Amino acid sequence: MNIEFANRLCAYRKAAGLSQEALAAKIGVSRQAVSKWERAETSPDTDNLIQLARLYGVTLDALLNLQPQTEVKMDVETAEQAAEPSEETHRRARRLRAIPYPVLCSIAYLVFGFTGWCGGWAWGWQVFLSIPLFYTGIEAIEQQDPHLFCYPVLAAWVYFWLGIKFDVWHPAWLVFLTIPVYYGITEAVRK
Repeated sequence: MNIEFANRLCAYRKAAGLSQEALAAKIGVSRQAVSKWERAETSPDTDNLIQLARLYGVTLDALLNLQPQTEVKMDVETAEQAAEPSEETHRRARRLRAIPYPVLCSIAYLVFGFTGWCGGWAWGWQVFLSIPLFYTGIEAIEQQDPHLFCYPVLAAWVYFWLGIKFDVWHPAWLVFLTIPVYYGITEAVRK
């Protein structure tokens, strides 16, 4: 790999406003792999090149510098706009993060327990499982990456709900088999 290509990869990443860690997470490689690409120690494989081109909103020709330089510069500007979530998305995420969600869950737990509403203490503790769902859901929406959502916690919540509500603990464990399916589907959608 030549240093010019490595520098181009770094420039595209920076133009898209991504850190090495964020880029690595988006395309499913390690941060070290991205670092090696940008230091011209190794080259991305074909699948990773395709993902990079899609992420940056450019053609493979532009990424590999097989088209005139002016077009590459225009594509970097396009990639910067396409890769960045909208300001409205960031604003909504900030508003949602400002909600004291764990405090609200604690209050809900106490209300459920003392009033016996919605199953009382036996059911009330399940509101705490919604805390990681709330925060990872915000992050997944903001970063436009469903991989960030904490699906295993949702699966656990469904398992407990089915077990407590219908006393079907044995077949309910099958819900855990949906975890790799979820991540397989979201990975396929990413690529």
